[in-house]
Amino acid sequence: MRSAPPPVLSPCCYRIDIADEEELVASQRAVEDVRAFIGATTLHYLSVDGMQGATQLPEDSVCRACFTRAYPTKVPRKVEKLRFETAPA
Repeated sequence: MRSAPPPVLSPCCYRIDIADEEELVASQRAVEDVRAFIGATTLHYLSVDGMQGATQLPEDSVCRACFTRAYPTKVPRKVEKLRFETAPA
């Protein structure tokens, strides 16, 4: 199996609806463990740098935090998948 994006490791605190970290298959597994988990013969991801190069945009113009866990701003303490969809109490 070949995956166009790198493995998604973290949820997004910038309003992109990504599962919680515990639900992301690659967040706490090595590539070989993900390969076994999904039942693939082989598994290769595009690197973060390879993906960045494909965009032809400067690195500082895009957020790569869900792939690197390096957020460009302070991250809220509690990042939940549906935190923006939940109506205030």
